[in-house]
Amino acid sequence: MAKDGTITYTPEKEEMFKVALGELLEHATSTSIKRTIGTYNYAKSYAWNLDKLESLTAAALEECAVFLGLTVRNDRNAKAYKNKTILSDRIIMRIEAHYEEECDECNEKYRHRYNSPEPVLRCYLCMQGCHDCEGINARFERCSQETAGQLTGSVWLCRGCRLKNDLSFETGSKTQSVSFSTVESVKKEEREKEKEEEEEKEKVE
Repeated sequence: MAKDGTITYTPEKEEMFKVALGELLEHATSTSIKRTIGTYNYAKSYAWNLDKLESLTAAALEECAVFLGLTVRNDRNAKAYKNKTILSDRIIMRIEAHYEEECDECNEKYRHRYNSPEPVLRCYLCMQGCHDCEGINARFERCSQETAGQLTGSVWLCRGCRLKNDLSFETGSKTQSVSFSTVESVKKEEREKEKEEEEEKEKVE
């Protein structure tokens, strides 16, 4: 990564980013949504993108979040996100959830399009959707039956987050993936992230 936060990717990966973002812009239903998505830059760091999105109005962020499938208001019309920092973070994750990922079950690369059916599972850490393959569907069905239709106590992690968090285990000479992990193993990181966001918000205020 360069000092200005610019990240260099292979031509193939850059093309994938452009196609995914282009699809979102094509389906955007307003100029405001297009402007918000256009503020995001795949070639910049997370911190750079977070700062740029935070500079937008809360109304613009909420409109874009709804377009991306996020719930921003509860039944009492109260905000579901405490501040623009958290909302901007979720928008970044939902944008990047349209990028290509590799399936932990079948090892095939896949990508969710804007108008694709909602995946049966989303990554607990980054919101990436799972692959629609036999392995994933069989595992989801098995877990659903074991917990009476609710994945209580378990979460799904995409391959990217599993590798970042080193959530694998060894069986002899073979490394097994842990796509489904206990809530306790990942909730700590989520709580720490939210705490840091709150502290940063307090400093600004």
